[in-house]
Amino acid sequence: MLAQINADNPDSFLNVIKGSVSGTLYTFGVPYVAQSLVLYYNKEYITEEQAQTWEGILEAATTANKQALSITGTDGYNNSFLLLARNAETNATSLRLYVDGVQTDCYGTGDDTIAILKWGQRFFANPHGAKAPSDSGWEPELTDEISLSLVGGAWHFAAAQSALGSNLGITVLPTFTITEADAYGTVEAGTVFQSGTFADTKMFVMKKNSDKAEYLEDILLFLSSKEIQEESFIECENLPAYKNAAAEFEAFLEDTPEAKLASAQVGMFEFGIPQPFGFNSKFNTYYYSKGAPDLILEILENPEGTFTSKEAIKAQMLIVQSIWKTGNRP
Repeated sequence: MLAQINADNPDSFLNVIKGSVSGTLYTFGVPYVAQSLVLYYNKEYITEEQAQTWEGILEAATTANKQALSITGTDGYNNSFLLLARNAETNATSLRLYVDGVQTDCYGTGDDTIAILKWGQRFFANPHGAKAPSDSGWEPELTDEISLSLVGGAWHFAAAQSALGSNLGITVLPTFTITEADAYGTVEAGTVFQSGTFADTKMFVMKKNSDKAEYLEDILLFLSSKEIQEESFIECENLPAYKNAAAEFEAFLEDTPEAKLASAQVGMFEFGIPQPFGFNSKFNTYYYSKGAPDLILEILENPEGTFTSKEAIKAQMLIVQSIWKTGNRP
């Protein structure tokens, strides 16, 4: 079973299902389903080429006098595509969140993060740019063509398909390019960033020292096999955790919205990190529920011009960083 786990899963999943206890490395779960954020967009207004960059989507929205983007929520997951963005050339980011389960190993004030949030602030300020959630909700905004795209997960697929019908396009999250207005420190104008995501896996787990271990291992080996993962995708639309699914599963190659969704999600794995909150339940609370997402949204929406300067953005992110580490606002 361990051989299959190591052979069939991307490194990002392997890194979060293993951990050391008293100096011994253990595997705690068997991945079988995956998920990540992708872009849903209106093909009537946005071309495939334009959908590759936020600038292209903004261009399409400006031409059509629409909004470029609706986000589904202001929480730290659904509004994470900028915070988790990576250098498109090097796939690097200075962002750190509970690395190796260390509570204090969080960092959100790097030059790249500040430049990214400054770019995002301009994107949200543009009258045709990003649109925060409203009382009407994102589904009518897509249906009524108020907004032309959505950052969402597989759980948004049915509603997005209902809203856009045959005009539904699905692809990986777009890139964006830092301008002179955004450049900060070591991050120069012209630097291209890839929007990021949390790329997570669901796992089977087995009771430690179970007297049924011999039978359970066979069951888990079967249920997590690539053959069953492929069948699960075909029958239930569960996105496989198998790292070579996009190239090997025939259903991924079909010209269907479901196949495009699966391919886009798999394509985002390269630019995503698993949510690093399984080490300790309070990490999840500190990241999501102690006010940090609201502070990041304040940067992006920039009420009364409070966060126009990059120094003000950094000062706000120092507060966010402290909340991640301690659960308290300094």
